[in-house]
Amino acid sequence: MASPTVPASSVAAEGLSSAQAAERLQTFGANAVEERPVPAWKRLALRFWGPLPWMLEVTIALTLALSKDLQAGIIAGLLVLNGVLAFLQSAKADRALAALRQRLAVTARARRDGIWQRIPARDLVPGDLVRVRTGDVVPADLDLVDGHVSVDQSTLTGESFPEDLEPGAPVLGSSLVQRGEATGVVTATGSRSFFGRTARLVQEARPPTVLERAVFSIIRYLVVIDVVLVAAMIGFALLTGTSMSEVAPFALIVLIASVPVALPATFSAAQAIGAQTLIRDHGVLVTRLQAVQEAASMDVLCTDKTGTLTTNHLELAAAEPYGALDRSALLELAALASDPAGQDPIDLAILAAAPESEGGWQRLDFHPFDPATKRTEAVLERVGAPLGRGGGERRVVVKGMPDVVVAACA
Repeated sequence: MASPTVPASSVAAEGLSSAQAAERLQTFGANAVEERPVPAWKRLALRFWGPLPWMLEVTIALTLALSKDLQAGIIAGLLVLNGVLAFLQSAKADRALAALRQRLAVTARARRDGIWQRIPARDLVPGDLVRVRTGDVVPADLDLVDGHVSVDQSTLTGESFPEDLEPGAPVLGSSLVQRGEATGVVTATGSRSFFGRTARLVQEARPPTVLERAVFSIIRYLVVIDVVLVAAMIGFALLTGTSMSEVAPFALIVLIASVPVALPATFSAAQAIGAQTLIRDHGVLVTRLQAVQEAASMDVLCTDKTGTLTTNHLELAAAEPYGALDRSALLELAALASDPAGQDPIDLAILAAAPESEGGWQRLDFHPFDPATKRTEAVLERVGAPLGRGGGERRVVVKGMPDVVVAACA
């Protein structure tokens, strides 16, 4: 069996050739979460296979055994309605997801045949040399070989703050590069990557739905009552000498009555209406009808860290000036040492909280945050002073890790 990953040390600085990439693509497969397409007829047939459909199908068989064809036809109609509603909603969601995947197709900068070129991310293979920069979605699991980047991995790990990575560090696929530029070697793709393994676990999870638990809870109590009633009928028949053939139809009627025939169809219709409302009014794409009921049944939703379900947006909570500076002056200087173009979350939080500048300072030089130095630095001069001649008051503003700032002040 081929190894699922390729160490960075085994890759030359020139990357792979087209022939090598094609060979590895055959070995490792596409860089995408593996999807097994299911034919439409099979997806429709699966709507009639499961605990709730079985319950209705057994009811139909018992009703036919009693020669009640009309009642059996009504129950069969409810069963078909239930399955068709779920199938149509699922098919509509699948088409919408397919359209989204085409629009959001990710490309990557990879070195092939000695030149840098853009290729679809799904064509990446272990061993490819890839370049990532600010704003990029990391296309696969990488090991950095040069450069420095700050990466937001909140959607994968739940960690709200970006992680500063240097050569030799691993980078998880599907994370977001917030700052910097680096080159890395692809170590894992598709279902072998961290994201791919997580997605596969989610796909394989099939816990019982709230609807199934609710219906079976009702049936459990009804069955207990039915057993007691059937036992009473049999006891009465034995005491009175009544034939069991005469008692059997009544026992079957009691059993059929214990099955809430209309519940599955009613739930499916309600869920379909709810899904349409979510799509039309809130833009929510419902991929499974059961998801509507699952979401509605939650009383408390717990999340452990920012960025998993939130916007990963920081706000300045407090500012403590030191010495002669007041809060406004402190925030003005901090804003001048921030870069709105870099989209750093700390810079954006400071810029949002800072008052409008009174024009007392102008920036002569600016060094953005570097993971190596762990600080941002700006050279300021009083407005009106001759630029570059040293005639005005100048200040160097440093913003960064506390120990780095303290060392710079000392």
